[in-house]
Amino acid sequence: MDIKALYIPDQKRILLDKSQPELKHRWNEAHEIGHSIIPWHEGAMLGDDEQTLIPSCHEKIENEANYAAARLLFLRGRFNEEAQSMAPGMDSLKSLKYTFGNTFTSTFWRCVEAWGENAPIIGLITGHPHPTLRKASFDPENPCRYFIQSDLFARRFARVSETSVFDQIVEYCKARARGPLGSSDVVLTDDNGDDHIFNFETFSFHHNILTLGLYVGPRKLIVAA
Repeated sequence: MDIKALYIPDQKRILLDKSQPELKHRWNEAHEIGHSIIPWHEGAMLGDDEQTLIPSCHEKIENEANYAAARLLFLRGRFNEEAQSMAPGMDSLKSLKYTFGNTFTSTFWRCVEAWGENAPIIGLITGHPHPTLRKASFDPENPCRYFIQSDLFARRFARVSETSVFDQIVEYCKARARGPLGSSDVVLTDDNGDDHIFNFETFSFHHNILTLGLYVGPRKLIVAA
């Protein structure tokens, strides 16, 4: 069942998978605390019935527990305030990671949400983009573990697929195991057919490759007179 953590309601205990990295224990524990403090979750976790058999119900439970975990570990609105006071980028991401003590991946997710409140921003969590460093399990049809979109990006660039974005990342990424893999301006087309420039920056944190796409502005056309 690939269970990373388990909350036992009648004993008020949380069991953690010791094979997981210790830093991930922090998130897994907070997720289970989320289950424990949301009143209706206890009944839903005791077994499948006509309600919990619905996949959408299970997804809702997990999303609520994830939301609770994020509010606990990122100190409610404190993280957004600090992130929005900093210039978006990998340097700010690393600073916020060490300030709040969470994983790079969970911090990256929160950064995209915070920086994307007023701008179309995307974040990709993937395996290594360079063909020579890809794992045998790499699936070109599903190259991203997560394709994170700010609300503005999701509304304005709904036709942009994660595969097309990943293909553009491949164009500039170096065959380096860790550290910065490269950066480049990338053109994405919105739902009205207009081109826009995003500055992409990709960094390898060994287990995960994180790519941040920040909005620059509309692409200016040069017309010969």
